[in-house]
Amino acid sequence: MKNSEKQNKSNNKDAMQFDLISARIQELTKNLATSVQGIINEEKKKIKIKTGTIVVGQFTAEIQEIQNTFKNHLNKTPLNLETYLSSLNKRAQDLNEMLFKIKTYPIKSITNQLKIEAEEQGIENTKIKTFIKEITNSVVNLVAEYTIDFEEFIIDQFYEREIVRMRTDLLLDNHPLRLINQHKYEGYLMLLCKGIKAFFQDFKLFVNTDSPYFQLIETFFKKLILKIEKLVCESSSKANSVENQHLKKDTANFPTHIFKDYDAYELFQKLASKATNQEEIGFYFRQMSEKETPKLIVAKETAFRTWFNEESGNKIELKNPIKTWDRIKGQPQKYLFYDLMKEKNSVKTTIE
Repeated sequence: MKNSEKQNKSNNKDAMQFDLISARIQELTKNLATSVQGIINEEKKKIKIKTGTIVVGQFTAEIQEIQNTFKNHLNKTPLNLETYLSSLNKRAQDLNEMLFKIKTYPIKSITNQLKIEAEEQGIENTKIKTFIKEITNSVVNLVAEYTIDFEEFIIDQFYEREIVRMRTDLLLDNHPLRLINQHKYEGYLMLLCKGIKAFFQDFKLFVNTDSPYFQLIETFFKKLILKIEKLVCESSSKANSVENQHLKKDTANFPTHIFKDYDAYELFQKLASKATNQEEIGFYFRQMSEKETPKLIVAKETAFRTWFNEESGNKIELKNPIKTWDRIKGQPQKYLFYDLMKEKNSVKTTIE
């Protein structure tokens, strides 16, 4: 009896989720039909096909076919994150097949009918060819845009569910845990963040990174990582505020040949303590030495690398020359965290 009740609750929960997704599919499908009709009308105006010769509702069947094909594709969307991640390559293939199918029948049927109308009205052949190409590309791109719009909606749902599942808000508000063992609390958050980053790096090895689906899921992971990093920063900030009540900064005890002042040194040390690889350290060096005015790091690369490897106390080792600014990947995401830490440390500069 208990198992039956539990199953019913689970089914009801799944049904609610499906209803949410189903409503979004219905909305997009309806809007797609209106948008396709709008494209047809706009393209007809461009080459001046007389509307009087076009029968009202002439393309109803074709637009309905576009709707059905689009809807069938969306209905195959996995409703849990694990299945979604494992099927990204297949979904990208299905998207290409859907667009090819739409281009082959419904769109070709529409353009063939319009071509006949244009020829009967004496419109130049070159204009007709351009018209057919434009309307085909416009409708295909429209369907692709609507599909990506839906995928973004799905990923937002996964993100919200994952945040709830991980109970990150509970961790943030768990003051007793933080007071009992602050270092253990921070260590857990750091491990969680590193674990998500490591999983994402492994995940990239098994998917087509050029796929629009990968770009979407990359956004999901970045949002998730940023959320955890904010928790880590807030935790560290609160811990530091307590420590600062008992300790004063030793502003003279920092490498003056490397950093502009103590605040710049403290900012870098906090950033470096959260870094997991050489490229992150390289980004912070380039940002602080090349992009800030005044410069927060005043040393040249060789001097900085020597200090970092021999004196900074960081476990990461800069074995290779630091990448130039234009070769550093993922700059927007890295900058979000950098800017957050910079603001929390009240470091004032301007960006070049």
